[in-house]
Amino acid sequence: MDRIEMSNEENYALDVAGYLIIKGALKADEIARLNEAIDVESSYTDLLTLPDSRREPFRDLLVHPVLVWYLNQICGTGFRLESLPRVFSDDPSSNTPFSE
Repeated sequence: MDRIEMSNEENYALDVAGYLIIKGALKADEIARLNEAIDVESSYTDLLTLPDSRREPFRDLLVHPVLVWYLNQICGTGFRLESLPRVFSDDPSSNTPFSE
């Protein structure tokens, strides 16, 4: 990222909504890989415990430079996740952690 910190608008959006929508963070091919992996699995649970070839798109999110930059801004450099990442969708039953 070429910025030092999040914009006032991003900070406000995070404060008000509790989450950020980061437009353009993922490229079309990254989104296609994630969608394909989810379609093959037909589930949002235990995605980080899938066999190597199918879990890689989700593991890549954990080290994606744009997403890590935002996490460093929000949590501080060297943050440690206290819970596993979640996939959110319009279906409430699918809003579960990657793995439990």
